[in-house]
Amino acid sequence: MPDEKRNIRIFIGSPSDVNTEREIAYKVVSYLHDLFQTISNHYRIYTPTLQAVGWESVLPNAGIANNIILNKYPPTQNDIFIFILWKRFGCPPGIHRRDGKRYESGTQEEFEKAYEVFQQNKINPPVIMVYRKMDDFSITSLERKDVKQYNKLLDFFEECNPGGKHPTFFYTFKADEFETKLREHIVEAVLSFTVEKDNKGEEVGSSTSSPVEPSSSKGETHYDALTEWLRKSKLIDNPFSQHVAENEKDSAKYYVPSTGLSLLSSEIVQSKKNWIFFGMEGSGKTALRKFISSNCAPEKPTSKILAITYETKDLRGFLLESVNIEDALSKISNKILRSALKFSGTLDKYEEEMGRFKISDIKDPTLILQQLNGELLGFDYLACLLDVASISNQTTTKLVEFLALLATIETEKVGFRLFIPNNLKNRFKMQGNYLGKCDLRELKWEEKDLKALIAKRLGYYSVNKTNPVNELAPLCEPKGKMKSIDDEIIRLSEGIPRAVVWLANELVLMHCQNESNLQLIRSQSWEKVQLKWMKEDRIHVLGPSGATDTFFATGSEIYFRNSDRPLKLSKRSKLLLKPIVDADGQICTKDELIRSAWPGVNRDGVTDAAVREAIRRLKVELEEKNKIDSTWINTIHGQGYQLLDPQENISIGGNATNSVIVQGDNNQINLSVSGRAKAKEDA
Repeated sequence: MPDEKRNIRIFIGSPSDVNTEREIAYKVVSYLHDLFQTISNHYRIYTPTLQAVGWESVLPNAGIANNIILNKYPPTQNDIFIFILWKRFGCPPGIHRRDGKRYESGTQEEFEKAYEVFQQNKINPPVIMVYRKMDDFSITSLERKDVKQYNKLLDFFEECNPGGKHPTFFYTFKADEFETKLREHIVEAVLSFTVEKDNKGEEVGSSTSSPVEPSSSKGETHYDALTEWLRKSKLIDNPFSQHVAENEKDSAKYYVPSTGLSLLSSEIVQSKKNWIFFGMEGSGKTALRKFISSNCAPEKPTSKILAITYETKDLRGFLLESVNIEDALSKISNKILRSALKFSGTLDKYEEEMGRFKISDIKDPTLILQQLNGELLGFDYLACLLDVASISNQTTTKLVEFLALLATIETEKVGFRLFIPNNLKNRFKMQGNYLGKCDLRELKWEEKDLKALIAKRLGYYSVNKTNPVNELAPLCEPKGKMKSIDDEIIRLSEGIPRAVVWLANELVLMHCQNESNLQLIRSQSWEKVQLKWMKEDRIHVLGPSGATDTFFATGSEIYFRNSDRPLKLSKRSKLLLKPIVDADGQICTKDELIRSAWPGVNRDGVTDAAVREAIRRLKVELEEKNKIDSTWINTIHGQGYQLLDPQENISIGGNATNSVIVQGDNNQINLSVSGRAKAKEDA
């Protein structure tokens, strides 16, 4: 039986810009505590007591503030953690991690220690609820120190992505909905601690146990309604509950290859050559990578092919730890060799045969990986899978060069599979040294592929495997657009599988939320999904993963920083800015601008003066209509234009191909040679 004297302690962490929400959190906990005690007294049944704690509950004392707070309320003794964030990340607490790096803020220290407890406690882990406020504010209104705070916050949320340092499902909210949603989430979390558990830590009558977190429907759909609809629809579970492949455990079992890959699936896994896959955000790069992994050891123990995966954070690590690209190639090659030998159980034997030499003593990456050509490996082949997410301007050039060189390495038993965002394709073509040594594929989805994706997911989750559900249409009312709902979803998805899954999931959840008759999905639910998609969800699903610190383009629209509203620009200005944004910090030539902004017009028909005047108007629109510093657009005299962050980089001297950039960070000045010069305007 549950402990009838259980006190559930709720730790609240947040910076100063969300004091209002922090007060609401304390109020909600107090309200629920009183409510539970009233229920307990009136009905004479067990209810837990709730206690909200944070810095407000700690007596003033000498010493480091965060140490005093966490000593008073150790993370191991808290049941629920609530973190609320908006524009600020908090001030450094003056405390270092075990690895010697300092915490960026007290909130970060509190979160990471809570996350460490979550990872260590497998039986009854704490619930960690992260809330991100999405109320509008102008980035230009922030002081420089506050801009740095906001950038640190964006880095934190990037680490919440699948494959990040601490993958976390966080809830985004507007101020007017916070109290209602927080109350719902705390009740659900409290119930997860008060149900009866068996001796394995699992809920009695349940097949799984996991920390409570807001559902993909943001807590809006009642679980019983969804369960009832699934039962009536002859489905074991919701086939579309996860639209990000990284979060799915069984995705490889209902994987559908995009056009051009269906006949190559086995070759991609086994072929002894390097492959590069380019794809838009959500086009299935990670799903393909997971499919390859599922057909190799260690996931498939009988396979004679070993797969090792590296992600963006790993690749950045190799670059940050290295003095140059060659050093980074050497480090990752050594890492690959050690990992492969460790998997095969032959690392000790190998090091013994090497005698006094260490693996790290070898510097040539090809020579390093050729060590696996012998019989020590125990596998026929090693596939290195490099899954690259969208990356910032500051690391793009080095990372592309690093990956392109890595893809040129050819050995008998080692091959590379690179999964690259589409916006880096032109950068790769500029490298050129990997061409002819790799099979290049772009992930493109046709309508039949996306229909197969819907059918396979439905079939996998169907109760009747001999006669499975293979379309959404039979689950909807047989009239209007609902007769062809699968086509409607595919049309709205713009050919991106992630969007197909997202839209199908929203349709199911919207139906279960709004309909009392749960049998057939009605057109009203689809209309609400379409409106929600165009108003807010599209940019989150098809835009860049995580936050961005600069401009980015999605479709025909251009956005700035983390805003979900497109810039207000005239048609000509939008066409001018698009190629500059696509150049991702590199120089965009005047010829490229003319092709974009004057389509169909001969180059000689557009004067340099016309281009300069159009750029001047674009800058005026950025300043007056969007409140954005126009010096983001940097003129390179005689060559073109580029994006340059006016707050982070100030060019001094030099020319467009060899200039010195002063980079300011934490009151330190770093000098580096760069091709991004701040030249005099030629307008």
